[in-house]
Amino acid sequence: LRECNDNAHSKSILDAPVKHLIKLDVPYGPAMYVRPAGAAAAAAGGDAGGDAALAPAPVAGAGVGGEVAGGPSNDPPQPSFKLTPTGRVCNQLYDVVNFTITLRVDQTQIPIIIQQVSKNRFISVRKMNLLRVDSDAAASAGFIYGPAAIAELTLDCEQLQLREWTVDLMPKLIREQVLIGPGEYQKTLAPKKAVEQTAQSQ
Repeated sequence: LRECNDNAHSKSILDAPVKHLIKLDVPYGPAMYVRPAGAAAAAAGGDAGGDAALAPAPVAGAGVGGEVAGGPSNDPPQPSFKLTPTGRVCNQLYDVVNFTITLRVDQTQIPIIIQQVSKNRFISVRKMNLLRVDSDAAASAGFIYGPAAIAELTLDCEQLQLREWTVDLMPKLIREQVLIGPGEYQKTLAPKKAVEQTAQSQ
C-alpha cells in the first residue's frame, strides 16, 4: 500500500490512492489455509479425541459447490477449482493463506491498487466488494480524504507461502494436524551449495 502511494508521488492523504486502511483480517487456525478437500478425520486428530479447534471448516471466500477443506497435505500441487477460483490449495511446495483487506481509496485508482497488491508478492485477488463513501460524513468523523470520489474496497485474497520458508516457524498443531502431518517434512529447495557445506561440516 505504501508503494502504491509512493508510485503515485503523493504528498499527503489528500492526493494518495490509498487513503485509509480499515481492516486486515487473517482467519484464525485452519480457516487460514485453503486445504485439499477430504481427509477431515486427519485434520481433527483422527478420532473424537482430536483437537476440536482444528476440525476442518469451509474456507471463507472459497468452497465452490459446498466443498469443505480437508486435512494435512504433503502432495504435489493439484488444482481444485471447487475450493477456490485460482485452483490453488496447500501442497508440499506452498501453503495457501486466506486474508481480506478493507481500504478506503480514490475510486479512480482501484485498478492500479489491485495490481500493486498482487505485484511480486505471490498474492491473488479472488473477489472484491465496493461501497461508495460519503466524504462529508467521513469528514464529520474526522477523516479528510481530499476531493476525489472515495470508495471502501474490500479484497478477498490468497497468498502463497513457500513451505520451506515457513515450516520451521509453524506451531506444532498447525504443522502436524492441518498442513504436513506427523511425518518429517523433506526440504527440496535448499540451495545446492548450502546443502554441500552442511554435509561437509558434519
